[in-house]
Amino acid sequence: MSQSTYTYRSGQRLELTKSPDEYVIRALPDALVAEGLPTGEVVSSTSTRVGCNAVDLDTSMDRGRELAVTHHSYHLADDGGEFLITDRVLLRLTEASDDALTELMNRHALHLLTSYDDRTFLFRLTNQTGRNPIKLVVELTENDDRVECVEHDLNMRATPDQLELPDDERYLDQWHLHRRSTSDELDPRSSSRCEAAWQLLDGTGSPEVVIAVTDSGCRLDHRDFDGPGKFADWGYLRGTRLVTSSDVDAEPNEMYLGINHGTSCAGVAAGEMDGVLTVGAAPGCRLLPIQWEIAGGRFLYSDSKLLTVMEHVSARADVVTNSWSTAPQMLLSSITRQRLEEMTRTGGRRGTGLVFVWSAGNRNAPIHHEADVDVPFTTGWQGNRWVGVATSRTFRNELTEIDGMIHVAALSSEARRSHYSSYGTGVDVCAPSANGHAYRRLRFPGLFIITATGSDDEVTEFFGGTSAAAPLVAGVVALIISANPRLSAAEVSSILRSTASKDLDPTDWPRTPSASYDQDTSWDVSPIAPFDDGAFVDQGHPDGTWSPWFGHGNVDAEAAVAEALQRGESDSAVVSASAQPRRDIPDFQRGGIVERLRIDEPGRIESLKIELDVTHTWIGDLRVELESPEGRRAVLHDRAGASRDDLALRLEMDRDAALGVFRDAEVRGDWLLRVEDLARLDTGRLESWSIEAGVAQGGGLVTVVNEESVRIPDASVQGIASTLEVGSSGPIQSLDVGVDITHPWIGDLTIVLRSPAGSEVVLRNREGGSDDNPLTTWRSTDLADLRRLVGEDGAGTWTLEVADRARRDVGKLNTWSLTLLLG
Repeated sequence: MSQSTYTYRSGQRLELTKSPDEYVIRALPDALVAEGLPTGEVVSSTSTRVGCNAVDLDTSMDRGRELAVTHHSYHLADDGGEFLITDRVLLRLTEASDDALTELMNRHALHLLTSYDDRTFLFRLTNQTGRNPIKLVVELTENDDRVECVEHDLNMRATPDQLELPDDERYLDQWHLHRRSTSDELDPRSSSRCEAAWQLLDGTGSPEVVIAVTDSGCRLDHRDFDGPGKFADWGYLRGTRLVTSSDVDAEPNEMYLGINHGTSCAGVAAGEMDGVLTVGAAPGCRLLPIQWEIAGGRFLYSDSKLLTVMEHVSARADVVTNSWSTAPQMLLSSITRQRLEEMTRTGGRRGTGLVFVWSAGNRNAPIHHEADVDVPFTTGWQGNRWVGVATSRTFRNELTEIDGMIHVAALSSEARRSHYSSYGTGVDVCAPSANGHAYRRLRFPGLFIITATGSDDEVTEFFGGTSAAAPLVAGVVALIISANPRLSAAEVSSILRSTASKDLDPTDWPRTPSASYDQDTSWDVSPIAPFDDGAFVDQGHPDGTWSPWFGHGNVDAEAAVAEALQRGESDSAVVSASAQPRRDIPDFQRGGIVERLRIDEPGRIESLKIELDVTHTWIGDLRVELESPEGRRAVLHDRAGASRDDLALRLEMDRDAALGVFRDAEVRGDWLLRVEDLARLDTGRLESWSIEAGVAQGGGLVTVVNEESVRIPDASVQGIASTLEVGSSGPIQSLDVGVDITHPWIGDLTIVLRSPAGSEVVLRNREGGSDDNPLTTWRSTDLADLRRLVGEDGAGTWTLEVADRARRDVGKLNTWSLTLLLG
């Protein structure tokens, strides 16, 4: 009988069962055979799950421990899903401390493998640890205040989200890219319209843009990828090591091991347009394939391996597509999830966020939902044998809650939901793919995707599933970034959703009929409420209406590229500033602390993002206020959250009303952040904060310079007058005046600026005493008198008057300049 126990994962207590007749050993089958041990199923790159009689379990495990690390086999109590612990744990300290780190390592006999930052580490347990990883995680979570969180570096296995279809050329037949194909099973609304997007771009994507494909590898010598420089990089996992193209021992042949799935995904995303074979969604963009280790048709990964791969990808790619998933739960650690979320904001080749594209899955089941009924999430078939469907009521994938993580459902060639496609909360968009009955019992209409394959035929006519839909969307993302490289990952995701086509067929499919081997099919309940209707509804999302089957609609490459181009045509720019003060917030003190960020680029704010991280043991004590250089103020947090720990704000003007006060405000100058702790006992500190603003530059930034050197007469009230001509017209949004004067006693000088409209601004009035050589820039964001010129027309003659009002010391005006931001 299975024994129950528990552990912690992603901040939640998980109930587990310990298998009475299985264990996991850190060795592969060949090594087990050599030692005369029973073999079993490979569950990671170094581990095997071994089955035995329950009465022999302890004896067999003792024999296994003589060879390698051996653990009990665990499963999730609620749905029986595998929980493959390793001898490794991920641990984050409450605060950085070398002493705490050393004491933890020594007390629990832990071997440090990797440091992710000064608080986050990967450890391996040793024989001297004295307890298994389950007990260690529980002990540290429940009893050690120095540990913010500790979690298993689980081994996990993902199923490629492709229908199990046979393998077997031709652009005109690639209906998913254009609307020129004809077939009784084709509705033109199902096309992604990539061909029309290429026409808008006058090209097929920039070679600067890189699409990463993490999958089963890729056949590097395939004729759809043989153009110069098509691969930005490539790599494959062997154990915990990621071998990449720059490594001296890297073998290109290792990237294709006879499994075609990854080659097909790469072909759908970016197969070349060179007159040979097939074409991808972004033929002009480059590829970065990464190969997971594979056993039994499943990808082997862990939290640390996932982080290794994504860190490598994030530094080199703009978008990563992942045509695989786990079901019914994707149990990533909070450390992994947090790091991936950071990559969506600051990762990627351009530093503006890595766009993640995930297949929604082929399970005809919810992605992220607590159901009231048992919902099937398998086909019911094992090879050619009907074994019955596996069911669950808990479907969890917390990546769906992260903006920049795009989950893609499948759309049939008849513009209907592909029957097998997963649905519900988390679906962002859908994209064309094959159709098929999830339980292989009915023939549903629908064309397949024709693309590259690794076999000798080089082209398959039978690719499908959300495995095909996801890389297609990644290709469209690459086209969007090619159209406007300044876009952030969040903006790309928003464009993808807001331009998606909603002109689709919401007709449902019939339920599964009975069969001689399965008379009662009442188990077929999908799609379940509240996702049992495919109609688009208004949920208040800024990117428009949403359908549980189609997300925001079918990806529309032409509309998305048009929107990206339009945003690129506006004279706008993104400016940002960030700081990590790590400053203590005084307890129960009004006024708190004030931190400032300086932005030197001018412009009027069109969009604004504020990020703030505060560590605190009771965030209901806190009040946070932001003030712009012009003095506009917004309260970002006002004692909400009660006893919750740590305040992490991610605010955007388009969805957070508090930031609306800053719309059209001048961005340049000092931004002030005030953080107050207004109650006793609990304390914390401001760790980091940042500002990112999209600014309108209107009629443009105009700079004019007068480099004519003029002597300033001594003791003259009249002084000199130097002029500048500004030919560009438009209301002044901001203004800089730069002056270079040589003079040994600047307290003698008065400096006055006159605008074309006759307005007078005194810039200096005999300040500075015996200081010499004033090289100064006055800005309208800093000087109130200069701000009075904002709104005047910038065109015309500008005059700088300089007078030396005292005797003896003399000087000259070397140069002066104006920089105007005109609306």
